[in-house]
Amino acid sequence: MIVRNGAIWKENFRVAFSFIRNSTEKQKEKREGGNPMENTNVLFARKRLIQLIVLLIVVFTSMASGGSVVGAQFLGSGDKETACHAAEQLVMICGLIALVICGISFFGNRRILHLVYGSVEEQVMTYAAEYFFITSLSFPFLGIYNAGAALFRVMGNSNISMITSIVMNGLNIIGNAVFVYGFGMGVAGVALSTLISRAFASIVILVLLHQPKYEIHCTKWFLVGWDGAMLKKIFSIGVPQAMQNSR
Repeated sequence: MIVRNGAIWKENFRVAFSFIRNSTEKQKEKREGGNPMENTNVLFARKRLIQLIVLLIVVFTSMASGGSVVGAQFLGSGDKETACHAAEQLVMICGLIALVICGISFFGNRRILHLVYGSVEEQVMTYAAEYFFITSLSFPFLGIYNAGAALFRVMGNSNISMITSIVMNGLNIIGNAVFVYGFGMGVAGVALSTLISRAFASIVILVLLHQPKYEIHCTKWFLVGWDGAMLKKIFSIGVPQAMQNSR
């Protein structure tokens, strides 16, 4: 499975940090006489849920990467105005698709988890539902970020995506420390840190994407008109790529 823009790397980086943090917590619980089984359930819930979240990230990333090709085609032909219009359509549709998935995940939380994973321990399901509930709110931000990062990549400016990704993961690590260790929020703290870091990254990439100095940029913040013909071109490339990479 081929995934662009380091999406899987970012998620695995976060999971790896969670593993390290969880191991530290378990040692602390042992010293203080806590409940190691509860920590085990938290870790198991994350491991189960991360598979589903990674799949959603693959869909977002593949759709954005495929759709950005349309903008690159217009840019290559010298039509910068249409390339910018394609960029606006891509950001809009990626954000809307992610928003729909966010709504489905938010309101169908436990039903989706039961459908995907079947019957699991109630405590594991509780932790997974709590994590999924909060992280689902980050999907629109993730969709917008992936669209913007893909557009910078086709412009040959992957440094912006890389730096933003590094900052996002740095914020995630700091957030984990603050919310988990500082406020004792547990799995909710890990999820909240993910939400905040993704929101920050999407805002940064969106602000940069509206700078006229870049060959492909957005000129509108809101009220982007619906262009069926352009969206059809984006879907014709983005959807097949998303389906292929999600296998």
